[in-house]
Amino acid sequence: MRVLLLNSNSMVASYTDVCNRLKEALVQYGHDVQIISIRMVTDVFDANPIYMGDTVLLFKRGGTIRLGDRHVRMLRMRNAGRFDVVIMPQLFVTSAVKLLADEWSTIADKAYFLADLEGTTKGWSDEVRDKTRNFHVYSSSLFSTENIRNLGVKVDGMLERYLNLKVFYDADMRMVEQFRHRFGEFMLAWCGFEKARHPRKGFEELNRAYWIAGDKLPRCVVITNQTPEQIEARYNEKIHPKLYIWNVFGKLEKQTQAALYRAATYFVATSHSEGFGLLPLESMASGTPTIYVDSRAQNEHSVGWRVPVNGEAWEPSHWELVYKYFLYDPAELARVMVEAWEARNSAEYEDMCYKSLDIASRYDLSNYSMINRIIGG
Repeated sequence: MRVLLLNSNSMVASYTDVCNRLKEALVQYGHDVQIISIRMVTDVFDANPIYMGDTVLLFKRGGTIRLGDRHVRMLRMRNAGRFDVVIMPQLFVTSAVKLLADEWSTIADKAYFLADLEGTTKGWSDEVRDKTRNFHVYSSSLFSTENIRNLGVKVDGMLERYLNLKVFYDADMRMVEQFRHRFGEFMLAWCGFEKARHPRKGFEELNRAYWIAGDKLPRCVVITNQTPEQIEARYNEKIHPKLYIWNVFGKLEKQTQAALYRAATYFVATSHSEGFGLLPLESMASGTPTIYVDSRAQNEHSVGWRVPVNGEAWEPSHWELVYKYFLYDPAELARVMVEAWEARNSAEYEDMCYKSLDIASRYDLSNYSMINRIIGG
């Protein structure tokens, strides 16, 4: 079966990672799989796509973008005809409609959309809703399923994210020891910054929790996409000296990430809302327990020390989504982090390491056999 994986945004590391893992699994089932990655370019006004290897640069005009007729013709010419199936992993509903609209049927016989959605959309129309009926929609979590169905879109089933567990089991121990020598005992957090007014990943709460906890917490390595100066200017707050800001978000090789997870004593998942929540699961696959906010959807599979939520809010993003945020108190985050840190040499901690590995093992890459069954392989 000829399968096209359409990577909706090659600039987002997690999107590309999902595509690569899915391709690896489908090839094992004998499918002929090609990934086409689409990278949005906003500062050049040209409607023609440019191919760079397996990446298509699509130039954005007038605030909207879609794969038009001539783009589709170029795809068909470039790939010697039609595909049997086009799959769009980790793509928002409205993005799929804008990108392919009705054109998918000229590329492939069937279209499958693996959905990841934290909220609802602005300006949702009956016309867009009708067009999604051309897709087979499989969501990544119960939370995503709920949000997508709230849009009036039919969800055919659930296909959770999966891991290549071997990457995390076989972490380079020399690199692990280098990180431990460099940072000592440390916690690890990932806080990418978006343009939404309410920062979804929770860096502000993490910083305040450290100021509240005083000297009771170790260094925390924060992987982010901004410099300390940019972050302090954004919040008008001083960053706690024990937060080590490492501006390499989306730039680390998987082997380096695996070594970081293994070297850390805890992974701290401060996100207010996730369509699935892959990072805590990656940490668990490394045998490193998590301290996580009890927010959806990361609480569907995370185990560790839970930070309670105390409310909900809806926040418009810079784009087309209205995110659903689960709110929590930085003081509660500080309390849970201190409790977890004081338990790091206990039997409870050791038990949580084994439990983390057990839960993560259920998300092995081999479970992508389900997508093979879905597409009729």
